[in-house]
Amino acid sequence: MYDFIAVDIDDVIRNLMGKAVELHNVNFPSRPIKHSDIISWSLAAVSPIGGLIYDFLFQANVEELYLESECMPYVHEGLNYLKNASKAVVLVSNQPTQQRKDLTLTWVSKQGLNVDGVIFKENKEELDFDLIIDDKQQTLDKAGPDRGIRFLRPWNERCEWSGLSMRSWADIANIIKE
Repeated sequence: MYDFIAVDIDDVIRNLMGKAVELHNVNFPSRPIKHSDIISWSLAAVSPIGGLIYDFLFQANVEELYLESECMPYVHEGLNYLKNASKAVVLVSNQPTQQRKDLTLTWVSKQGLNVDGVIFKENKEELDFDLIIDDKQQTLDKAGPDRGIRFLRPWNERCEWSGLSMRSWADIANIIKE
């Protein structure tokens, strides 16, 4: 049994990029993008509006982006499974502004997620967890393959990783044994 499992929020629990693509395509229908186009950490690289995509999403549409994003499929079942395999499951996130922290807390509270809390931390790998599930390669590299599970997304599939990976929350029971 694990003592403390940390789970990243954005694009591991909350499908933020799915909502970002939807917002982009509704507002720029003549220049659509696909989720699979996002193969790096740069939205500007795939959006026809370039760097303006960040202001569009994280300022002009931040409430819709953060509050109307859906949970990833099977996340409730996956978190329940983790709760049976650990003493504590905590959601972790690096949100750079107080507004985005508040919106994230509001979103989490509306989802009915079976977790023990939320921690906002820029360097998540500094937390004293036994295991972290994340999509950010730098966090996983710092945590190490023995303490990290990579949640596969188009932007991290090409990264080298010797640890475990999961494509969906439906995979969790095959990766972690209770």
